[in-house]
Formats: sequence, structure tokens, C-alpha cells
Amino acid sequence: MNKKNRIKISVVGILMTTVSIFAAPETYLLFENSDFEKGTLENWSSEGNAFKLQPTKGDNPTERGRSDGSKNQGAYWIGTFEAYTGKSGQAGDVQGDVPTGRLSSKEFTISHNFINFIVGAGSHLETSVRLLVDGKTYLLASGPSSETMHQISADVRAFNGKKGKLVILDNVKGGWGHINADNFTGSNDPLARTSKPLETKRADLKKPGQGGAGKRKKLPLTGPEQSTKITLTKKFLLFPIKNGAPRPWVSLSLEGKDVRYFETAELASSADDISWWAFEDVSEFKGKQVILTVGGVSEAGFKLIKQSDSVPGEEKWGEEALRPQFHFSQKVGWNNDPNGMVYYDGEWHLYLQHNPVGWNWGNMTWAHGVTKDLVHWQQLPNALHHKEKDAMFSGGGAVDWKNTGGWKTGENDVVFITWTSTGRGECIAYSNDKGRSFTEYEGNPVIKHKGRDPKPLWYSYADNENPLSDEAAELGGHWVLAIYDEDKEYGRGIAIYTSTNLKEWELQSKLPGYYECAEIFSLPVDGDKEKVRWVIFAADARYAVGSFDGKVFKPGHEGQHQLHSGPFYASQLFSDAPGGRRIQIGWVRIALDGMSFNQTFTFPTELSLRTTDEGIRMFGEPVGEIEKIHGEKHSAENKSLSDNQAFDLVTSGALFDIRATFEVGNAKRIGLNVDGKPAFTYDVESGKHNKQDLKPVDGKISVQLLIDRPMMETFVNKGQMVITAAYENDLNIESVQAFAQGGEAKLISLEVYELEASWK
Repeated sequence: MNKKNRIKISVVGILMTTVSIFAAPETYLLFENSDFEKGTLENWSSEGNAFKLQPTKGDNPTERGRSDGSKNQGAYWIGTFEAYTGKSGQAGDVQGDVPTGRLSSKEFTISHNFINFIVGAGSHLETSVRLLVDGKTYLLASGPSSETMHQISADVRAFNGKKGKLVILDNVKGGWGHINADNFTGSNDPLARTSKPLETKRADLKKPGQGGAGKRKKLPLTGPEQSTKITLTKKFLLFPIKNGAPRPWVSLSLEGKDVRYFETAELASSADDISWWAFEDVSEFKGKQVILTVGGVSEAGFKLIKQSDSVPGEEKWGEEALRPQFHFSQKVGWNNDPNGMVYYDGEWHLYLQHNPVGWNWGNMTWAHGVTKDLVHWQQLPNALHHKEKDAMFSGGGAVDWKNTGGWKTGENDVVFITWTSTGRGECIAYSNDKGRSFTEYEGNPVIKHKGRDPKPLWYSYADNENPLSDEAAELGGHWVLAIYDEDKEYGRGIAIYTSTNLKEWELQSKLPGYYECAEIFSLPVDGDKEKVRWVIFAADARYAVGSFDGKVFKPGHEGQHQLHSGPFYASQLFSDAPGGRRIQIGWVRIALDGMSFNQTFTFPTELSLRTTDEGIRMFGEPVGEIEKIHGEKHSAENKSLSDNQAFDLVTSGALFDIRATFEVGNAKRIGLNVDGKPAFTYDVESGKHNKQDLKPVDGKISVQLLIDRPMMETFVNKGQMVITAAYENDLNIESVQAFAQGGEAKLISLEVYELEASWK
């Protein structure tokens, strides 16, 4: 039922002030310099080497080219990867993941209900913030494996009135072996989602842990190795998971061969410990007798593993406070890179790096999501399964329309995927059932080198091009594999391999300066099919525009450009998209605390190349299919804005597609507030938004905001700038306000669409 738009105009006179109904909790420094704003470590003491060049000044991760900036509060913060204090070194300097150490605060009295802080970087047990009370050590939080710090409110009411010390710990070397932390305050009400202090052991600085993608220091197992025979009669084998528990290996073997194997399963040791239930679809083995073995769990925990045709808690999937409602997310467990993205026969396939039996990274498996309209998703059974000492790392997918691999057995065209097997090399598998199941090529690996993340592409010849071979000439093109590669001469970069049969590959060229998850594709400039350019990028979304002859990519400019920013990483495009559409999905690196799932993905974004004053640039906008979930619309046009006059639309809901166009006028700043919180601000004087250069187009700035439960995506000037961010959504957004400061501007149009949840 349509309702009338509810509109109100806020007029702020000289004698009037605007008061928020929902005031933020008052916060207090725990002690002098608990926010590091003195630019020193006054009232803190350090051990080891990690904190010698601290505190860090400014957003150093952004200065050194990271897309996930620190989001530090104030000028100074702790970042043990960094080496810029404002007094020594220069912005962008780093000391890396090798130094370790401990930073301890002065003793203070715990006099508030909550200790608040922001934390980022490593998700290890020993890259964390801790609290010492009564001679015991309590874990408050680790990072989210992203440089961006997120807000934590630790519930310390049990310690009220006691003396305590804060500890910022970096006792891990290697990947994500550092810690970011800032702004320690006290409050009587939480600023964010709360965490409960968890008693843990004091770290031994003489025995640092070894980092890596999600690796953590091993906890002692809760029992011995145990094994049992099971006749499978149900669809699922269920595993009880406790977040942060010791991680034994799990094997499910059939006729002496592992059919499922997990290196690190976070198994609960008792029914009282269960955080959520993991499930493994074993319906393909129904009626078979298998042997289940767990390498170290309590007897009670082992007995909790069971068969079922349903998953405990599944009735609440989609209702969770942080469940993305119109972005894909796996039902349970961890995700990172999107993989194997391909369109075939009316379906868009999104495979993904997935840990089925843990909230953190591990046990890399290819999960599988599918959609027919890019907004309503269905999760299918996993496509590639983790093996002992062999994880299924990232890769791509495509349709073998010409059956060059010779694997077609029926009416369906072959869908194939490429991935990095950590135990073998670059591998390939093929499907004759529309991507539901895959058969490994018996000649795997097809490439062995130091690198990963193979992405396939069919390169078609123009009339005047020289074919790769006689066979390629008959086919009218050849296969290209773009792979992240490392060697002594080129360093990190993208290697280009070619093939005509998907089995035998030849190295053609290398392009240095790129890291992980290579992507290469063509696009017409300004929609002109006679003016085509090629684009290449890697995991951090830095890209180049140039030419490609099927063997060598030649950039058409110096350096690299950037479209995306925020906790955005390892994106991929759908292969074989109809109409030549280039549709991208990226991994959103935000921790979803307290959920049975962790991390998520961007909304599908359609890419284009456009001519700008600075040259040809890539743009990204949400796919038009978002209109399929548009609900009630609130709108307004031609509203004057000034210091004394803002404009508000009254709204209701938690999910929104907000679109606004401003005429800048002579204002110094313009923007949008959502539910009283800043959502978009353009600084006209500096010509920047989010510390990035931005110019009005014909005197106008446009912005589109997609707001979901845990996140917000911002698209500026029709996709000239794309920003992904975590979002504190109270699930009851009541207003969208347009404002101008320091002069006058005009709100040309404001459209606010309530969105319908599409997750279920």
C-alpha cells in the first residue's frame, strides 16, 4: 500500500539548535593519553620492538596505498605495521609484520560499564587488545584481518571498581602479524556491539606466533583422537562450532579415501559451548558407511556430531541483526574471495572461498551461490572440497562454448573452473550439469609456478590479427589465463598464459606491479564499440587501461588508477555475461561479530569506461536489477539548502537505495545525513570526499547510497568513485537529511527507496 511521502524542512535559526532524540553515550578518557592524542606513549610502557615507532600519525595505510584505510580517530593511533610518527620517517613508511611486543597502560580504576576502543589488523589470538585484572588476563578483541579499525564496547561491569591495565599485544610474525588500536574510553552505555572479556593466558614474547591468512596460535585440544563408523542416512552431517575453540582436524573417509577433510574445525567440546552449527551436505553418499575421525576433541564434543535433514537455527537465517539482506552471504562460516564467477543458461554463478567449519579463515572450500536476477540468491552445495594439505584457493570460471577441452558429454555446454591447489599448482575442473558438480581434469596441475588465482578469458581474433597457431586460427581465438605470479626478475605481478585446449599452457608475458586475483577484460569507451580498451587489475582494485593482443597487455598511461576504496578486496567479474556486461562482485572485509557467518560481498556493480578531463577512467554503478527490490519511494525536488535550512525526508526501515543530486552553489560543504549520522559529505573548498579528489560535473554532485544491515556502499557522480564501508544500522532509519554549510546550495532531487529483503 502506497503512503504519502512524509516531508519536513528543518530551519535552524540563530537562536535555535538541533537536538538528536538518540544522543550518543557520553565517553570519558580512561586516563590521560588513553587516546594517544599527545603523540607520545605517556602513561603507556612497551616491551619488545613492535611499539618503538608509535604512536602512528595519520591514516598511514591509505598513504601507503591500501584501499582499507585505518579510520583512526584523531591524529594519533597504534599501528604496529607502520613506521611514521610525524616526528620520524615520512607518511607511508612501514616496519612490517616482523617486530613483536606488548604495550601496557598505567593502572587505572575501572569506573564505567564499558571500555570502548577501535581495533583492526590481525585476527590472531595474539594480535589483540587485552585487560589485566586481579592478576588475570582477559581477551577483549582481535582485529578483523583488515587495516580498518572497527568499534568495540567491552562489557566490564563485572570489574567495576577494580584496578586494571590495558594491553595492546602484537606477538605474531608474518601475514597480518600486526595490530591497530585507538581511542580507549569509558562509558556507561555501549557505543557499538558489545564483547564479553574472555579469560586467556599471558602471551610469551619469547615465543611469537607465525601469521598467515587467518592463522592463529594453536590452543590445546580438548580430548584425544576419536573415530566411529557411520551409515549415512540423512542429508547433512552436523558439526557443533564454538567460535575461538581449539581446532582439531576432521576426516570423513569412504573405502579408505577421504571424501571430506578439514585441517582446523572449531569444534565445541560440550553442548553448553555451541555458538552455531556447521553442516556438510553428504547426500551423495547416502546409504554408504563412512568413518568419521576427529583429531582431538572431548568425548562429549565428539558425540555432538550428528546426522540430520535440517540445520539447527536455520529458521532464523536471514533474520540476524547483521545478516546482509540484499547482498549475498553464505548461510554459516567464513567467506573471502569471490571465485569462478560465470553466467550460463540464465543463471549467474558465484563460487566463493569458504570455511564451512569456522568463523575465521581456514579450510578453503569453494561454496556456491546462484541467482537468476542478481538480487535473489540461492546457496547450492559446495563445489570444491578442502583436502588434506591441499586447500582450494581462488580462481575463475568460464563456458567452453567450442568444447576445446573435449569434455562435453551431453546437451549442456561445459562450464569449467580454474583454481590454485595449494598442494599441486594451477588446476582445472569441468561440469556438464550447469556448474552443479565438477570433475577434475586428470592431468592437473596444468601450470606449476610461484603464484595463484588463475582467471580464464576467451580472446577472439579481429580480422587483422595473427592467430596464435593454426588450431587457434580454426577456433577464431584462444584461451588466456591471467595469474598472480612471483619471480626474482619481475617481482610480484600478473603472468599471461595461453592455450587452445585448456590443458597445455604457454607463458607469454609478465606485467609487474600487481598482487593477487588478476583480472583482464575489454570495454567500449563511452559505449562506442568502435573504441575498445582493455583493463587489468588485481586484488587491491588498482587498475590500468591499455591494449591487449591476447599475449601482452600494454598500459596506456603511467601508474595505476583507483575506483574502489574501503574494505574492498579480491573482486572478480562474471565471465560470459550477456550483452558484454562487465559485472563485478568484491569481498567486503568486515567482521560480523556474534553471527554464525563472517564477512560478505558487494552488491553487483556494472563497470564502464568513460572519458574524463583526466583521461579514460573506469566507473562502477549498481546493476539496474536493484530496482526489482525497490519498495516505497520518498522523493523531493528543488529544495534550497543553507546553514539555516536543511531538508529532511522522513523514512522507515533498515534497507535503502538513496539517490541525491546537488547543485553546489557557493556552499563550502554539502551532503547527506542518514538517521542523524553523516553518510556523505563533499568538501567543496578542498574538492574532496573521503580524502579523495572529486570535481562537480556541470556544477553538480550526485551520490547513491546502498544501505544494508551491516554495510553501506557509496557511488559518487554516477560511479566515478565507489566506497565500501561497515555501517552501524539500528534497523530503524527514520530520516534522510540533505544539508549545505558555509553558503547556499540546491538539492535538485532526492529519491529514497525502501528496499525489500531478498536474502531468503
